[in-house]
Amino acid sequence: SDVYKRQEQSNLVIVGSKNESDRVMNLLVQARVNTNLIGTVSPQGIDDSKIYLSSLEQLDEVVHIYKIHEIIFCSKDIPAQNIMQWMTRLGTDLDYKIVPEESLSIIGSSSKNSAGELYTIDIRFRIADYMNRRNKRMLDLLLSVLFIILFLPFFIVVKNKIGFAGNIFNVLFGNKSWVGYILNNNNANEHKTLENLPNIRPGVLSPLDALKLDQLNNPTIDRLNFLYAKDYEVSNDLDIIWKGIRNLGNSK
Repeated sequence: SDVYKRQEQSNLVIVGSKNESDRVMNLLVQARVNTNLIGTVSPQGIDDSKIYLSSLEQLDEVVHIYKIHEIIFCSKDIPAQNIMQWMTRLGTDLDYKIVPEESLSIIGSSSKNSAGELYTIDIRFRIADYMNRRNKRMLDLLLSVLFIILFLPFFIVVKNKIGFAGNIFNVLFGNKSWVGYILNNNNANEHKTLENLPNIRPGVLSPLDALKLDQLNNPTIDRLNFLYAKDYEVSNDLDIIWKGIRNLGNSK
């Protein structure tokens, strides 16, 4: 039975300073999580090779060498943008968890389950999963065919008629998707922000079209894009398209 238990365990690394990784280890003990802790990866350079497996720059090597299944990031030591970059770089086969800084966490709660609740903060980009990507493309194709068949009724509703016709063929040929990320107000930061998220086709619409809002600041746009990628479902796209139907001729 010990062998069976060991097979069930996931190989885990913690990315964070010694203080924060020690705190996370205590949380794991409190939550009685069945994991095989391989060690700690330093957020900066290595001060002591007895304490750290490697520095953050070698995280992909650590994952490969030790057959890691799960990574816990300490947000006190690593900026959220870096965490997102690593999750995108390492892909969807791993489980990712983020432990907030103590002052922002629920650890101070008197609930006996607080450590377990903190441990279950899961970050995974659903839009990067193969099935979700395939379903998104199928939805794009089916809607494009539907828009061609029912062109006249949609033609009446949509504001930019010529743009709508062009978008149908752009989506059919895979140049666009009916829904994509919100483009940042600041063009200089746009590429930098989106490169932290899984790559998808440019969208005719975006999550903004479902909110009926025009002006949002860049941090809010980043959060909406992050949530769109993390919690992606085909029904989200359908909701955005239904609510933004008059904007299906967007030509940006």
